[in-house]
Amino acid sequence: MLPRMQSRFAAGSLLLILALTVLPLDARVIRVEIASRSDVLNGRIFGDAGAYERITGHVYFSLPVANRHNLRIVDLRNAVNLKNGEVEFSSDFVAVRPKDARKGNGSMLLEIPNRGRGRIIGLVDGGDWDLASDAGDAWLLRNGFTIVSLGWQWDADGPGALRLFAPVAKENGRTITGLLRGDLMPSKVMPEIPLGHLILGNIGGIEYPVAAPDDPSICLRSATHAMRSA
Repeated sequence: MLPRMQSRFAAGSLLLILALTVLPLDARVIRVEIASRSDVLNGRIFGDAGAYERITGHVYFSLPVANRHNLRIVDLRNAVNLKNGEVEFSSDFVAVRPKDARKGNGSMLLEIPNRGRGRIIGLVDGGDWDLASDAGDAWLLRNGFTIVSLGWQWDADGPGALRLFAPVAKENGRTITGLLRGDLMPSKVMPEIPLGHLILGNIGGIEYPVAAPDDPSICLRSATHAMRSA
């Protein structure tokens, strides 16, 4: 089996496994706002699927807090926009689809990208992730797929990052504060370590602000001695 075929088989298997194992969450789309739409590669024709367009925008959801699948969401009942038992939230999205929907194959590949960086088209077809100048072998496009990348992380940051805009939760009208603990394991000596998400030095995140910088309970403990002893 060719490497590209192997990656497609693996991706298809992963999607099937996720579809069979992920618990359903009860939510609905209430509106979609389109920010931009443009022709892919100046209107290039991709086989029977024809020309494609790239759409960016914002999708708004609403979910019932009483649904048993949503009960695990921390502080959802404290959302400031709770109304009629439902909470609204939204996400950035990018969609690539046939300009003539009738030429599509009726299937959508949904990507939930890490750190807000949609890369599935480049991974599968081998071209540019945003189809700026190269569509690779254009397998997805030639076969009529619609591809959607949807933001799911509230702290994704940087140019073009797809974000989730989560509802704000408060308790009795006041900001919720609490202890946040994390482990830092640098692979080398560093004069400064960012507390946000860091991958390859260029994909960061938005940190929680410190509620009380002078709180005496805030501390940094070193485990170096314990690790050496072990």
